[in-house]
Amino acid sequence: MKSLQYLRIAFVQSVLAMFGSLYFSNFGDPIANIAHWNLFGWPAFEPCHLCRWARILMYPLVLISGIALVRKDEKAAYTILPFSIAWVVLTTYHYTIQYLNSLNVFSCAPGNPCTTIDRSILGFLTIPALAWIAFVVISVSCIMIILQNRKVK
Repeated sequence: MKSLQYLRIAFVQSVLAMFGSLYFSNFGDPIANIAHWNLFGWPAFEPCHLCRWARILMYPLVLISGIALVRKDEKAAYTILPFSIAWVVLTTYHYTIQYLNSLNVFSCAPGNPCTTIDRSILGFLTIPALAWIAFVVISVSCIMIILQNRKVK
């Protein structure tokens, strides 16, 4: 696969992650909404502190990868990779504290703690797990671009 295709994968995945986070925070659980034939149902999920910080790392990736894709700039992988790796670390921690509350070192909002599992798909895919999958895909795409560019030289 060519480097530009990996850049497309990173861009599409970042867009899906962005729209997914916006959907969860504005319309709630997509599985339940589809099951009840209500695509724009309520109640929405209020993002916790870690989710808000994760979004700060996520949203720029849409812009950076989109501009890189238009310019066909494979060197953008060096810019995207630190953001996505930070996201992987953050979402790994967030997913871990959902099941091991004793590891939580953040002071979360009393009404919306980071350890709450609002919804899970298949019993283990929570919102941080979905984010983790998205950013592992982006990280792997960027690593593949970097490795392919090193082979060319």
